[in-house]
Amino acid sequence: MYVTMCRRFILASLLLFGMFVSSTKAAVVCPSSFSKLSDPEDCRYYLQCVFGKPVPMPCPPSLGFSTKSKACVYLPVSDCAEGGSNAMNEPTTFRPLATKKPEKPLKPLLQPTPTSSPEEPSATINITKTTEEPTTTFQPKSSESPTETTTEREKPVILQRFIDDECERNQRSRFPHPTECALYYDCSVIYKSIPKYFEQFLAECPYPQLFNDKTLRCESFNRVNCGRRREVKEPCDYLQNLCQTANCRPCNARFPSCGNQPDGINAWGEREWTPYFVQCDRGRLMEQGICEHNKGYPALFSPESKACVSIFTVPKKFGGYQPDCIRKRDGFYPDENEKCHLYYQCKDGEYRDTFECPGGRVFEPSTSLCKYPKDVRGPCRTYYSTYR
Repeated sequence: MYVTMCRRFILASLLLFGMFVSSTKAAVVCPSSFSKLSDPEDCRYYLQCVFGKPVPMPCPPSLGFSTKSKACVYLPVSDCAEGGSNAMNEPTTFRPLATKKPEKPLKPLLQPTPTSSPEEPSATINITKTTEEPTTTFQPKSSESPTETTTEREKPVILQRFIDDECERNQRSRFPHPTECALYYDCSVIYKSIPKYFEQFLAECPYPQLFNDKTLRCESFNRVNCGRRREVKEPCDYLQNLCQTANCRPCNARFPSCGNQPDGINAWGEREWTPYFVQCDRGRLMEQGICEHNKGYPALFSPESKACVSIFTVPKKFGGYQPDCIRKRDGFYPDENEKCHLYYQCKDGEYRDTFECPGGRVFEPSTSLCKYPKDVRGPCRTYYSTYR
């Protein structure tokens, strides 16, 4: 008996409120007692019929009413009626159905000392007393109304409810993440064990792709307009590249950054004069590679020529084997790293090239010729049996 009276009271209140909010809704005719209709003025609202009377109801923030699914859906995939489609794009604040006076907050636990000028707004952390669990809220000292602050605080809860409801209706649904351009929700993605940094139904495009809210697919970043969603470029901004276990190598050790690199092939960040190089495109890492050995010897990537070069042409201060030809006469000289089968050429005080003796021979400095080890003196006589 008591429950029946409460239901009648709630329905009567909704009827009175619907008659009070707007007289323009009177022209709308409800096809049934409890049907849902689109609001002809604003797609962010819908009309809930209560005993045949239309009552305006708001959709959660960032959602619009779909005339096909008869539910509030994410704005980019909303199919609102023509009468209110433009209202979805207006950056206006949702008007509340009722204004609840906020209860008096407790004494702030933390009051930071402002470091900016008096004109700039400072911030306080207050704990608001409610009938539910205590919630810590960040409230800036500004002209924002309590209703707007509450709306922002309840956004994650409302979004999660929408995701759960939408995936329960259609397990093939896909819709973009409201703030991140590389993330999206896929109702067919059901985790038995939710990965770190993720949540149920949350998926991520492969790097460096982004999620297109028009085609509802992951596509190349140059074909996607993120709008107000955050567009990330670094590999380590993608959740899939972050460490999932304690023994994982840090992301920045596995993936170089192209943030400050020009388009094309470049050295790998802090690994200059090493075999590693990267290919960048508009601040994104497109490929990472390693220089192949040159005639059996290591090759390093030169940030100066932006190419893989022989280690014998790399100066010693960068870890190479390039000899110093200053104050040396033109001619051929034995390798300075005690490799008897190698020799180099100096001309006009500059290093020209390094050469290798063929057929198991070694370089003989006195004659500047390649000879068999048995025909030379010194340590190179036993070079092939000792050093190679």
